[in-house]
Amino acid sequence: SSMTSLIAWTGADSRGAASLYLASDSRISWDSESGWDVGRKLFASDARADILGYCGDVLFPALALGQVIALSNAGLLKADAAERHKEVTLMLERSLAQVPLRHRNEFVILHGARQAEGMASHFRLWHTSWSSATGWTDREVTVPPTSSLILALGTGGSAVMSSNFTWSLSESGGTSRAVFSAFCDALAAKADPRSGGPAQLVGLYRKGNGLAFGTVHDGEAFLYGMPVATPDRTQTIEWRNELFERCDGVSLRRLDGAQPQPRPNSLNRG
Repeated sequence: SSMTSLIAWTGADSRGAASLYLASDSRISWDSESGWDVGRKLFASDARADILGYCGDVLFPALALGQVIALSNAGLLKADAAERHKEVTLMLERSLAQVPLRHRNEFVILHGARQAEGMASHFRLWHTSWSSATGWTDREVTVPPTSSLILALGTGGSAVMSSNFTWSLSESGGTSRAVFSAFCDALAAKADPRSGGPAQLVGLYRKGNGLAFGTVHDGEAFLYGMPVATPDRTQTIEWRNELFERCDGVSLRRLDGAQPQPRPNSLNRG
């Protein structure tokens, strides 16, 4: 079993929320001493506007969400966001019911979705959890019309919130990139021994389906925590570094024409 750092946040423009993101670390830990930093914790659908992530127990969510996303990719989930969420929770409930009681451990699943497209669209976010004490809980979380951190979960959650507060007071405060930068800072500071490895990143824009972003961590390329040896700039994937700058898939440096997003002077480390 493992804990983690898992966050949800929005990016906004003058007309309201324009994007919804999930980020997590990549560490699967069995105890505070041993960790495996290549564990997938996030999922994005290629065929629907869905993104999913988990924290807490690994075994059930990692396997079950892999199946849920495969169904979604095959176009087997409904077009309506709320109906899709009902389908997802029903699948998860039926699946967990077949896990022997003594092997069930508590977890949280975040499900981000978008209803409709373009300016008529709005983002939805659900917090679905299971524990032996309370059984299943499922609640919708309000998605704000501003760029802001919505949830920070897991053992690393408080470290992320502390870092996010510091960033929110900087020149970059109030931007979606500040949230991701704060998240990466909290990971780099190793504040939580059960969080580590590269950040993973998925998101939704006002149009299109779920997006998996490649991340650039310490000059290396990763996707869902897995090192990518030879990324190709012709690929249709976006790459982001720790400052949320759009990067070239080959050089892993900021793209020509991409908005430079320097680290605020007030936050320069050391």
